[in-house]
Amino acid sequence: MFYDKYFRMKRVLVFFCFMVLFGNAVVAQWQMTSFVNGRMVQTLVEHHGVLFAGTEGGGVFSSADEGLNWTHLSNNLLLNDVKWLASFGNVLMVAGSYATPVYSVDNGVTWGSADYGLGGVDIDIVASTCDGILAGVLGQLMRFDTISCSWKVFSSTPINTKIVALDCNYPFFFAGTSWYGLYVSPTWGGFWVKSEVSGDLDPTVTGFARVGDEMFCGSVAEGLFKSSDFGNHWASLDALQSDVPISIVSSDNLLVASTVSGVQYSTDLGNTWVQWNEGLVMPLTKWGEAPSLLVTAGYLIMAGNSIWRRPLSDITSTYEQPGRTVRCYPNPASGLIEFQGCITDADITILAADGSIAAVGQLENHQFDISYLPQGFYLCRLSTGDSVMTTWVLKQ
Repeated sequence: MFYDKYFRMKRVLVFFCFMVLFGNAVVAQWQMTSFVNGRMVQTLVEHHGVLFAGTEGGGVFSSADEGLNWTHLSNNLLLNDVKWLASFGNVLMVAGSYATPVYSVDNGVTWGSADYGLGGVDIDIVASTCDGILAGVLGQLMRFDTISCSWKVFSSTPINTKIVALDCNYPFFFAGTSWYGLYVSPTWGGFWVKSEVSGDLDPTVTGFARVGDEMFCGSVAEGLFKSSDFGNHWASLDALQSDVPISIVSSDNLLVASTVSGVQYSTDLGNTWVQWNEGLVMPLTKWGEAPSLLVTAGYLIMAGNSIWRRPLSDITSTYEQPGRTVRCYPNPASGLIEFQGCITDADITILAADGSIAAVGQLENHQFDISYLPQGFYLCRLSTGDSVMTTWVLKQ
């Protein structure tokens, strides 16, 4: 009798230790990284597997582990106030509005001046595009030549105005301006045509994103816009409106948007959006700005007052609804278990501790039989419509 009680208590203790150790796998949230500079991050870029962050007055930082740990880069040529980071081929570019850009061809180990061809003029934008690193200056778009390491004229800018965002999808080039709306070049920068925007708006653009052939752009005060005809016409996305600057980024079928007060994502071309703020500390950046966003192979990186990251694996076609919990009893169990907090016929997937699928089925009157499963810990994943709820059970 004594040994039976001893081993039962031991199993329960192991169960609770398991919950403590792996609870974060069930309650997914944003992770704050080691970045503690205290300066606002204005730009992010990935260059040959290394992440770089440019700050307002704090210089440049790098991370070799997908944004978890950050190191300040020390070099006399590097700028303190970094507004843009750009990457193309083996060239990494660091630029600000009123300083000479610098570049590196060895992943930030050494740096050189990138002023030749610019003539010391103020810069409106530096951007990574599919045709190289471009800079907007004095009514012209300049392209950085990676062979001569100098700037050469690429195109005139639309109506000689200030360019604040650039993107391309051959043979189209897209330009967002300050105060004059959106423009598209169907001839790879040969000439520009003003895009039509719903409501006759001329939004100041914060950036572009693309999902397939669908184009999206964020703005300073008019929310998000979408184009299905290569930038000729833009329609407001009614599902996500914002009167503060909004940044966007995309990866495959994922579209992410962020403002000073939160993050949302869409997997259906912007028709519906899901809040994604678990673990964040608001505000994300200073008012009047939008956080910087970057997608890596495994994470979404977001930066403003600090740098956060979150696994892309947290995003699926379904999602957990905040505030809804599900429980099962008895727990530990040896046969039938009953669930509280879900519909009677929810779909159930049971995963072993190693992540393998142990059982798939459907609840019958809130119940499911696990008598045939080996002893051990299992994650019960219940799907009900557009939500997913999870709980753990110990099989005796």
